[in-house]
Amino acid sequence: MPLEFEVAQEFEQSPREVFQALTDLDRFTEWVPGLLALERLDQGPVGPETRWKETRTFLGKEATEEYEIVTFGPPSVLAVRAHGSRGGTEHGEYIFRYRITPEGSGCKVTLHGQVRGLSGIAKWLSHLFARTYRSARAQDLEALAEHLNGDAASS
Repeated sequence: MPLEFEVAQEFEQSPREVFQALTDLDRFTEWVPGLLALERLDQGPVGPETRWKETRTFLGKEATEEYEIVTFGPPSVLAVRAHGSRGGTEHGEYIFRYRITPEGSGCKVTLHGQVRGLSGIAKWLSHLFARTYRSARAQDLEALAEHLNGDAASS
């Protein structure tokens, strides 16, 4: 059974602006907490099947994971998969589904996370770290909101 969690964040910006920020890989280093490096694994515009590697500090250690966009539905739906077997975790699959809905003059982003394909000790440990996964993704969304608000203030 997969480990699942959900976090949400309200934004002052439109769904289109938030979707653009979530897919602007060139600017991730400006706002993603703990991000040390990002390397595109393909070329061209960001869209379905876009792939990249992220190196982050997580739980005090440096970890590199490979990501791929699996659903690309601007401006309201985005899903990203981390291939654990191709990264630092060495196993599992991590799916992050973003649903962006208009709310007032801005929008709300709801992130549904799912960790699956783990076994043995990794599966057991994933349940211990469920709160950590959820907290890290909530911090990502909070950082994006702060970044976008800062961009708006400097415009």
